[in-house]
Amino acid sequence: ALHPVMTFTGRPDDVDRLAGISFGVTAPEPLRPVAEALVVEMGGEPVWIPEDRRTLYHAALAGGANHLVTLVVESMDLLGRAGVENPSRMLGPLLGAALDNALRLGVRGLTGPVAR
Repeated sequence: ALHPVMTFTGRPDDVDRLAGISFGVTAPEPLRPVAEALVVEMGGEPVWIPEDRRTLYHAALAGGANHLVTLVVESMDLLGRAGVENPSRMLGPLLGAALDNALRLGVRGLTGPVAR
């Protein structure tokens, strides 16, 4: 199994997202070098995922990406109802910084009322 760690929406620019991303790789041990070489040929970074952990791996990725989308869409909806004309412009820098904090700092990236 070669699983690109990327979200695809069916748009033409999806293919451009493949370069430089991680791919979860699961294969019988004798085929591991071949599977990893295929990922490198596609411009990706192979990350070994044992067969018995593929469900956990997939749950982490699907949950993280889809929860992020639903949270952002809900925030944009609330801002729109509050009268903000361009919620994505307002949220972009804030959410980009929050994501960066989460990836670098984990739970220590919490700020504001939640951190207090």
